Amino acid sequence: MISSLYARILIWFWITNVAVTATILGITLLSGAQPIGQRWLAASIDLYGRTATDAWREGGATALNAYLDHIASSVSLRAALIGPHGETLSANAAPEGTAQLIEEARATRQSRSRYRMHWTGASIVPSPEGDYIFVAQVEVLRHFSGQIGGGRLVAKTIAALLAGCLLCWMLARSITAPLRTLQSAARSLGAGDLSVRVSPKIPPRNDELMDLAHEFDRMAAEIETLRNEQHRLLADISHELRSPLTRLAISTELASRGDEEALERMRKDITALDSLIEQILTLTRLEIQQQTRSQSSVALEKLLAGLVDDADFEAREQGKGVTLEVKRGCSVHGQAGLLRSCVENVVRNAIRYTPVATAVRVLLEKREDKALAVVTVQDSGRGVPEEMLGRIFEPFYRVAVEGEEPPGTESGGSGLGLSISERIVRLYGGGIHAHNAKQGGLVVVIELPLAG
Repeated sequence: MISSLYARILIWFWITNVAVTATILGITLLSGAQPIGQRWLAASIDLYGRTATDAWREGGATALNAYLDHIASSVSLRAALIGPHGETLSANAAPEGTAQLIEEARATRQSRSRYRMHWTGASIVPSPEGDYIFVAQVEVLRHFSGQIGGGRLVAKTIAALLAGCLLCWMLARSITAPLRTLQSAARSLGAGDLSVRVSPKIPPRNDELMDLAHEFDRMAAEIETLRNEQHRLLADISHELRSPLTRLAISTELASRGDEEALERMRKDITALDSLIEQILTLTRLEIQQQTRSQSSVALEKLLAGLVDDADFEAREQGKGVTLEVKRGCSVHGQAGLLRSCVENVVRNAIRYTPVATAVRVLLEKREDKALAVVTVQDSGRGVPEEMLGRIFEPFYRVAVEGEEPPGTESGGSGLGLSISERIVRLYGGGIHAHNAKQGGLVVVIELPLAG
């Protein structure tokens, strides 16, 4: 991975450098600005021309040629001086390809320059006997390499290449080091080590790679939690199934001996076992969200009226009751059957624990400020110890209450009702929580988003 990424970064690094250089040159040309080298030639050619003319007039050809040789060796400028009558005064002839530039300078009586592979300039030097023309040409590469020095130019070029390669390697390493850590952690996670975490293994940094590491850790933690919950659920299911199966085995043995009461007990255990399996399947479907999120509007006032009527009819046989108070009707999106099951599980749990001669209170409110429909179910029982409130929605969790049959018996319930209610509420984007009432009893609050 490092090699591949390093090569890509290196290539793009030099492509970017070339693109930036080309862009600067393009802007310079389009804007008419002159690079520093061209400004140097434009400013220097007149000075060189006047000095060369003075050398000719004072010392003749010897002085002129000596001066031209000097500037040729010092600044790589090949030059010639043309007299007022067009004669070449220097030992060097005018550089090749400068005839047109000389004519333009003579016609305009102004210095002229041209910048191509070679930079060329022609300068007019007025005098009493006529205009002299100083023409010069510089080879750009030779000029700058001469200024820098050939060996130094090669050394600086190599140093620039090595610095670029080192910079790209450091950048590639900075990117790939945390990625390799993530790769190793993902491999461990796939092998079953759900405790692996990435953030502690990466040096502190404030960028997207650190954000990715945190997200990976959150994902690993969530997977570990789900795995642990799954194992616990399987253990709980095994435990819950063991009791009715054991009773069935005993009842079968008794029935084989002619005990008629054993047959009735078998029917009750089979019914309880069937109900338990159905609840487990319902919980599993809700856990993996296979239920369709219906978008039909459900009127909670009508749904609760039918539910409370049925629950009150059953509660009267135990000397208890269920009442409904609707402060303001409202509707929610969802599937009517699931929503009824959600509230019904809470109401039946409340009926189980409310004392005789008391009633379970069901309240429906509409909170427009939060766009929520709120269903409150309150009993008059002993409530739940504060340290256990956070666990009553866990599968198979039952609170042992004095005077109640031990958990796992038929009257004690399966411990899945509130868990199913919690999953249904979560499926439709709501929330559910419980607290103890000041005057006694447990209060369960169901919140669902309003339709529309």
